[in-house]
Amino acid sequence: DKDGNYQGERGSYDPKTNTIRLDVRAGINKVGDSFAGTTMLKTVAHELTHSLQRNSLEKYEAYKNAVLDVLEKNGQDIEAMVDARMAEDSSLKSPEDAIDEIVADASETMLRDSDLMDRLQELHPEEAKTFIQKVLDLLKRIKDAIREAFEGVELSDEAQAIMSDIDRLAAQWSDLAVEAAEVSGREIEISPDV
Repeated sequence: DKDGNYQGERGSYDPKTNTIRLDVRAGINKVGDSFAGTTMLKTVAHELTHSLQRNSLEKYEAYKNAVLDVLEKNGQDIEAMVDARMAEDSSLKSPEDAIDEIVADASETMLRDSDLMDRLQELHPEEAKTFIQKVLDLLKRIKDAIREAFEGVELSDEAQAIMSDIDRLAAQWSDLAVEAAEVSGREIEISPDV
């Protein structure tokens, strides 16, 4: 805007093309602010949830139910959350749309609230594992796309920051996947290094 504040969405999911779009400036509030890659990566988790919803409805429904269960057990009033979400976002056409956004927001929150992810793993290890693996796969695709985009040239500071954040986040999510496997008592295959 006229004051140098960034406007617009941090990312989106296009179900027609199965594409997640991310704004690399997500997390930067004003022109000249330092790069805040973790905000962009939180957007990955949010938009990935929408992708899971469109591409694997059965797994999404199980994940959604698991997330809602964890939120309720953490004292959240889902009905009140739905009402509030619908009041603040006129694009939501139904309570189910609001629930989908609440679940996507919870996925985003898990990156900064390890207690929520721990609770999901404890109560619903299979759903936690599914989501963690999807995050790892997407992080690898993002990193590959950055490498391809900068092939033959030096990475910009922003691209280097994103790559570093992806490595850090992938390690964190890989650890979560191992914990999910331990909780469930099942073997888990982790994607190759991101």
